[in-house]
Amino acid sequence: ADPVLTMAAAMGSRSPFFSPIDKREEADKARKQFGTGHSDHLTTLKAYNGWQEMKKRGRREAQQFLFENFLSRNTLEMMQETREQFRTLLASIGFISGGRNFRGG
Repeated sequence: ADPVLTMAAAMGSRSPFFSPIDKREEADKARKQFGTGHSDHLTTLKAYNGWQEMKKRGRREAQQFLFENFLSRNTLEMMQETREQFRTLLASIGFISGGRNFRGG
């Protein structure tokens, strides 16, 4: 679980948080629960890691986590794919060990 790979993937995508007009206050409150200082990157990292943990518990739990925290599954999945691509590329040039076999947060 290399946080640098996750943060690099997050920088290349939009925020996983969404804010429906009729629930903006709730969405802001949910986002702030992941807040770490004044860093959007660390906030996103915490949300991504939380999603990964819930996925280990089950699909229903992961879906509930996304719903309650106003998180986009599509965006988080895109971040996961980008993260995996980074890992594979870095492993292919010998910069890190591992590669395609690694899954997760």
